Amino acid sequence: MKRLSRLCLVTAIVAFTAPASAGSRFLDLSTAEGCSGLRLEEVERVLRLELAAAASTWSTDPIGVELQCEDEHVRVAATDPLTKKRLTREVDLSAARTDRERTLALVVSQLFLTSWSELLLPPPEPVVAQAMGAHVDTSAGDGAKESARTALAVPSFAIGLDVVGGPRVRALSDSALVGGSGAIRPTLVFAFAKRLRWFVEVGFEGGGTQRASGDVNYTLPSASAGLAYRLPLSSAIALEVGAFGGAGVLDITGSARGGGIGQSASGVVAEVGGRIGPIVRVLGARVGLELAAGAMLPRAVGRVESGEDVVLSGAWLGANLVVGFGAEGGGR
Repeated sequence: MKRLSRLCLVTAIVAFTAPASAGSRFLDLSTAEGCSGLRLEEVERVLRLELAAAASTWSTDPIGVELQCEDEHVRVAATDPLTKKRLTREVDLSAARTDRERTLALVVSQLFLTSWSELLLPPPEPVVAQAMGAHVDTSAGDGAKESARTALAVPSFAIGLDVVGGPRVRALSDSALVGGSGAIRPTLVFAFAKRLRWFVEVGFEGGGTQRASGDVNYTLPSASAGLAYRLPLSSAIALEVGAFGGAGVLDITGSARGGGIGQSASGVVAEVGGRIGPIVRVLGARVGLELAAGAMLPRAVGRVESGEDVVLSGAWLGANLVVGFGAEGGGR
């Protein structure tokens, strides 16, 4: 057993002042030397948010939390004054270096929410309750029950939004035509399949290339739909793989110099493609980098006089920066 002197003891008695009508503290926060790497004020802030319903009507003794820290391991010992229980949990924070306080606060809140979920069960017979000496403050218990109900409720779906943008290279079989693209990507995650993400994407792309006798430019507003699978790699990092298909309206224009003749084309085109890349959770948002590839049909050609054809159909490659919010589901 490692020496007890290596343990750092922090008593974090959760402090939250309930409304004046409640007249009692929800929690007090005090700390001794040790666990210096933890920002206890952030642990307290997140814990207050997670247990807000209980705190708003609290009128009994404060809940208590005791933390023992040894390197990246934390032992949580909590006291629940409503159920008179002593709750414990071992936490390894080595995999949550960038979000340690939030992780610890969520662990503590889950201890209390699990304990308070028992308050939702039918009460025992009065004689049995009296014999057991059970007593639950009803006003404090109501808030705890509401917190437990909220925690146990499983939403049937979650909605998110990604903002996507980056370069795209077309005309791979000829001299490359480089463009830029941007899109918004609403995402839907169902509770029965938390790692799958159904999405639609509405975007705009434009670019061009130069020829000796002029320029060839194009624009492509588009809409698509698809499905992605998100594989968690750690508490904050995941790998996402997706496939999509859609349509757009392509306008390709050849502009000749010196009075020459350019050839243009426009019409509806179809696209299919796929994407893959890592996603990292940062301060409540998601930031990712994805590589994409696909193909477009039918054939679309732009030309300037005496210049080579610029063919946009066929394969293309792209890369995108992704910033997303919401729809965490089970895969972060």
